[in-house]
Amino acid sequence: MEKNIEIMTADEVIYETHEFFKYERKSSYNRSKNLIEAPLPALIVEMNVKKGQKVKKGEILLKYEAMKMYNPLLSPKDGTVEEVFVKVGEKVKKQQTLLKLMKD
Repeated sequence: MEKNIEIMTADEVIYETHEFFKYERKSSYNRSKNLIEAPLPALIVEMNVKKGQKVKKGEILLKYEAMKMYNPLLSPKDGTVEEVFVKVGEKVKKQQTLLKLMKD
């Protein structure tokens, strides 16, 4: 589970840091079905794409509010939005399908 070790000094003391990724962010992209899923329960606050639109990897697809914070949901790959399953103002559940994204 340990991924990175770094040695650093401060005030002539040597420190060894260990980076752990037990709680790595899970992808909201279901690769086998080309689906973008909600990473957690949220409210859709902005839709930046529509059906048939071409998108680039890293482009903002939509924004959602969860735990009083606004978060962008980014495209995991270049492709075309094949289907939009949600609309602005809709409350979604964790892993609910939001979009279907097909590779060009």
